[in-house]
Amino acid sequence: TITPDSSGALNIWSQEDLSGPLGLTDRERRMLQNRFEFGVKENRGKSLNFNEKKLFEEVLLLVEDGPCHDPMHKVFQYKIKSLKKRFANKVVFWTNTEDVLPGGSVADKKSSETNETGAGNEVIEFWKYEDKIGTIRKKYIMEDRQRLMDQLEVFTPTYKATIKRAGQDAGDDGESNHYMTVEYQKKITNICALALDMHMPDYEEDKIACFIKSLIEQRIGPTWHVLVGRSFGFAVQCEARHFLHLYMQHLAIVVWKSEPDPKKLE
Repeated sequence: TITPDSSGALNIWSQEDLSGPLGLTDRERRMLQNRFEFGVKENRGKSLNFNEKKLFEEVLLLVEDGPCHDPMHKVFQYKIKSLKKRFANKVVFWTNTEDVLPGGSVADKKSSETNETGAGNEVIEFWKYEDKIGTIRKKYIMEDRQRLMDQLEVFTPTYKATIKRAGQDAGDDGESNHYMTVEYQKKITNICALALDMHMPDYEEDKIACFIKSLIEQRIGPTWHVLVGRSFGFAVQCEARHFLHLYMQHLAIVVWKSEPDPKKLE
């Protein structure tokens, strides 16, 4: 919480900063400081530049106003959002209601001379689409809770598509351009994001390609072809306005439509 003193300068007079596993991480302290600086700028009527606006968007994902926040009286109070708020649209939180986890619900619970029960070595499992995609030991989270947040970020990424090419301009004949419609681009990029999400963390490229092709033909119609990989060249012939080349995560994806030649099928 930050308030003005008798001279008008703003000073921090209270800040919950516990040590141990519940203490603020360096990243959280930095975000709180950034939020305060942006709040002061807003209060003074100053606008943010482009880089500050981008950083402000990241800060708002982590920081929220406190109950005593009152910029009109120059009282700025901010707090870190709870995990449930930050990941409400991404993960389901299960609360352990027992002091000691039952033996049947933990994996690889190791004991030692100093830890006869193996307490703290319980494994938290991460599941997605009915498949286990990763684990993390409870003791690691107790030592540094940022590990849990980082792990959740890894398993619940935001998929952003970078469109490299979606067709070509009109030819010399003056016909309309041959770019894929925005509606089709949205449908295909959403399908690609779902394909990557369902095949993490291994991201097997052949399975991703098969999934994208099947779902596109199911939602749009036949006949589509898909390339997925990290480094490859290609030369294809396709129908006008039915070609898309994009990047998502670490993969390049090429999608195009080409009906088989009926004469060759005879």
